[in-house]
Amino acid sequence: MAKDNLDDFEDFFSSADDEPVAQPAQRPSVAPQQSTPTAPVPPVQKNDDDEDADDDVIVVKPHRWLKFIVIVAVVALLSVGGWFYYKYCSPYVVNAEKSGYILNIEKRGYMFTTFEGDMISEFAINDTSRVYQRDFSFSVENDSIASEIMKLQGSGKKVCVQYETYLGTLPWRGSSKNIVTGITLR
Repeated sequence: MAKDNLDDFEDFFSSADDEPVAQPAQRPSVAPQQSTPTAPVPPVQKNDDDEDADDDVIVVKPHRWLKFIVIVAVVALLSVGGWFYYKYCSPYVVNAEKSGYILNIEKRGYMFTTFEGDMISEFAINDTSRVYQRDFSFSVENDSIASEIMKLQGSGKKVCVQYETYLGTLPWRGSSKNIVTGITLR
């Protein structure tokens, strides 16, 4: 009778989803036989679609946070790259011209030597209603343009410089945001 109560107890806690538990088979009391050694059998890989998958097989799923962190890192790198391109590589003033007289041009820098120059603009000379404020400072990337400007330095000849203006400066481009791309005599 005690066995019936135990069976009722297990039935009480089992559900329809549980699989029946297999009882270990009783061994007959026969003398052990000599067995030949066999190679261990590797576990069988089962698909996720198999309904009767073993509970012993552990399926490792990729961590969801890892995917989130990778996406955030990629978005951050693209944002920083876009900001850098916008600020330092893309000019916001293109093909601008300014006419005036070249005051000086010189090669400056320790690691990155660039040509830096100053020009007094024609507008500043002709405007008598305002106090003279400052010169037009510029940098030159091209050596041939810099040599042309050096020839005109202090000559008193009126020149027109074409330039581009960037939002930020880079050490190899010069210390000014205005980069001269061409020069003509007037």
